[in-house]
Amino acid sequence: MKFAICNLGCKVNNFEANWYSEKLKEKYLQVDFKEFADIYVINSCTVTNMASSKTRQMIRRAKKQNPNAVIAVVGCYVQIEVGKVDVFEECDILIGSNNKTKLPELIEQFLLEKKKINIVEKFQKTNFEEMFIQNFNQTRAYLKIQDGCNQFCSYCIIPYARGRERSLDADSVIKQAKQLILSGHKELVLTGIHTGRWNDNELELVDLIERLLNEVKEMERLRISSIEVTEIN
Repeated sequence: MKFAICNLGCKVNNFEANWYSEKLKEKYLQVDFKEFADIYVINSCTVTNMASSKTRQMIRRAKKQNPNAVIAVVGCYVQIEVGKVDVFEECDILIGSNNKTKLPELIEQFLLEKKKINIVEKFQKTNFEEMFIQNFNQTRAYLKIQDGCNQFCSYCIIPYARGRERSLDADSVIKQAKQLILSGHKELVLTGIHTGRWNDNELELVDLIERLLNEVKEMERLRISSIEVTEIN
C-alpha cells in the first residue's frame, strides 16, 4: 500500500511529519501527496486563516485523488475545529494535539475495522509526547524537546491548539542527542513550540545546554529554534 503526507505549518509540525513518515515507511511505500495513494495524512495547521483554508483544501484534494483512500488529519486544525466544519465528514481518522504517536496503529485499526476514528480530546494535564527520529538524510538532526505554550497572547491561538507547556526530561534529551551523534549527525537543532520555556523541575534551558555541551562530546554544533530574545540568559 502507498501513503502520502502533506505537512502544513511550523518547524515542529515538520518534525512530527517526518516522524509519521519514518514510522509508516516500516509498512507502506511513501509517494508524493500529488500522486494516487491508499493513505493520505494531512498534518494540519490553524495559526492563520490561510493555514486553515489550506488544510481544508488538502483534505478535499486527497478525497478527489482517491475517493476510497484512508484520510487521516492530525494536529492543530483538528484540535480547534473538530465538530465545527463539514469537511471532517470526509475524513476517516481525526487526531488532535494529543496522542499523535498513535497514528500508525490507528491506520491499521481503520484498515481492519473500516470504522471512523475520532480521538480528539480537550487538554487537561498533558504529558510530553516523545517522538524520536533516528536518522535524518543530512548532517543536521532535529530533536523535539518542548511543546505547548502558556502565554495566551490575545492574537495567538497556539495555547488552545497545542495546549499547555510540557517538556522532554533532561536525561531523555541527553540520551537522544547521543544516539543522533552516534548515527553520524554532527549538528543538533533543539526545537519546540516555545523552546526557551523548556524546563525539567528546577532545570531551565541554559542548564540543558550546559549538559549537552559537557556530555555530548562529539557534537560539533548546537542550534536552538523558536526562542525569544527575552529568554536568552
